[in-house]
Amino acid sequence: MARRAADEIGELARRRPRCVLALPAGRTSVALYEEMGRRENDRRLDLGQATVFLLDEYVGLLPEDEVTNLSFLERHLLARLPVGLVVCPDGGAANPEAEAAAYEAAIAGVGGLDLAVLGIGGNGHVGLNEPGTPPDSRTRVAQLAPSSRRDLAWAFGGRTRNVPRAGYTLGLGTILEARSLLLLATGEAKARILRHALAGPVTEAVPASLLRRHQRLLVIVDEAAASLLPPSLKTEEA
Repeated sequence: MARRAADEIGELARRRPRCVLALPAGRTSVALYEEMGRRENDRRLDLGQATVFLLDEYVGLLPEDEVTNLSFLERHLLARLPVGLVVCPDGGAANPEAEAAAYEAAIAGVGGLDLAVLGIGGNGHVGLNEPGTPPDSRTRVAQLAPSSRRDLAWAFGGRTRNVPRAGYTLGLGTILEARSLLLLATGEAKARILRHALAGPVTEAVPASLLRRHQRLLVIVDEAAASLLPPSLKTEEA
């Protein structure tokens, strides 16, 4: 899965060296970032002129905090692969709503996203767009659902109470305006929600299902995550 996803990013960077990416934090992305680092060492991947926006970030944490998504990206990707410019909202901003608006404006200012790399949450969220998020939503401060906070506890010492209750997130409308989307999923725990997202109704109740409206959506999964998908959908398994 990591190799196939890195192929997509590498091809984009070759065609468009000044490409604009949205990248996530989270365990699913670790193998991808390791593969991207190996390719940089072999001079097969160059993001030296690229711009990277974080898909989401926590409100209330300072940029230097080791549990921010920026810190995650620094450890797992930026320490291995130089990137031209990394843009992230300030978790400690005095006016989070204004910070979110400025972040949306920054994306528009570079002409939008060439590629958004996404994961899928256990309840179908994409970024921090929880169930019920309108498909035309923009970058904003979003409240995390209790189930999402439980799922994120692994990054906060295993304690849900340590997980922030809100974060900045690219809106579904912002994501759907990207020129290409790449959705990654691994593990049996994602099999049920992946089936709902890819084979069930397109509905705000499962935000990831809205990605199917995009003309250039590539879904890359492992065998465990694909285990409940209809055979007709099993065309991209890592």
